Amino acid sequence: MKLMRKIEDVSINGCSLSTILRNHAEWNSTYLAKKPMSMLRADLYGADLHSVDLSGVDLHDAILATANLHHANLSHANLREADLRGADLRDANLYMANLFGALLSGADLKGANTEPNEIAMSCPSEGSFIGWTWQDEMFRHYLIKLQIPEEAKRCSDGSPVCRCNKASVLDIIECETSEHKAETCRCVTDPKRWYVGQVVQVNKFDDNRWSHDGGLNFCVDKHDAYRCLHAQVPTWAYQPEEEEVDQ
Repeated sequence: MKLMRKIEDVSINGCSLSTILRNHAEWNSTYLAKKPMSMLRADLYGADLHSVDLSGVDLHDAILATANLHHANLSHANLREADLRGADLRDANLYMANLFGALLSGADLKGANTEPNEIAMSCPSEGSFIGWTWQDEMFRHYLIKLQIPEEAKRCSDGSPVCRCNKASVLDIIECETSEHKAETCRCVTDPKRWYVGQVVQVNKFDDNRWSHDGGLNFCVDKHDAYRCLHAQVPTWAYQPEEEEVDQ
């Protein structure tokens, strides 16, 4: 059995890991506008954390991209919205770890006790279903009801934000007035104008569920879409090169 390393025995760039994690926990518990410079978000980019016992540790919103977490114990750890892109998670213990919203594009999960297909997708893997996307314009905010057809490609990294390559627009709701609109206004951040009856098909779509490239972002739950709208999550997973077909 491989021995685990204790947090107290690990240093990153001359700083003890226990201090980094303590500062990060304090940073996470402080209101954003009041966070002093002395409170540091954990930047563990490329850090060697192999075989470290990180069970139950708060790594919410931590930077762990390309980190070596091979054989690390992350059971019950809070990895919500952590940047794990390209991380080595082989043979890691992810039992009951909170991976909600974590960025896992390019991460290696071979041998982890939670295989990729065990991290449930937030959207149906087959069939047609309803989804919601959004448009954020300076003075207007819209929730857009979509029908994702049976033949559409779709994927999810386990967070509420999913991607698809094809959808039909069923309804448009202006959030400020709750009025149902026939179309949205064109805005600077999203030059697309959405309209009821529109069918959008995206040519560029990455089938890798851990990737965030290509496709139309949407949520299955309307309330999740509303939260994405106000968190300014982009509607498109990239600058679209889509085809539009009228119904």
